[in-house]
Amino acid sequence: MFEERADRLKRLRLDLGLSQIMMADKMGLPLRTYEDIEAGRSKVRPIHMRAAMMAALIVAHAEDDTSLIPSEMSDIVQWLTGKQKPAS
Repeated sequence: MFEERADRLKRLRLDLGLSQIMMADKMGLPLRTYEDIEAGRSKVRPIHMRAAMMAALIVAHAEDDTSLIPSEMSDIVQWLTGKQKPAS
């Protein structure tokens, strides 16, 4: 399970075109902590995935590239931008 989430985190970072230090910075983590998480030495907690999703939104906004928005966040972004009705 750790490795699966760690792989997801690494894939997201690479899709964003970020180095480990850049991703750690955008997530508000020390580099060593980020390295340990990505390598599977530390558990990927839900807060880490939420921070990674927020980092992706920040990068997507800065690059003006909606393709960088993770699929897990696309419904929320569409709803917030008024392009989709909220789920009931």
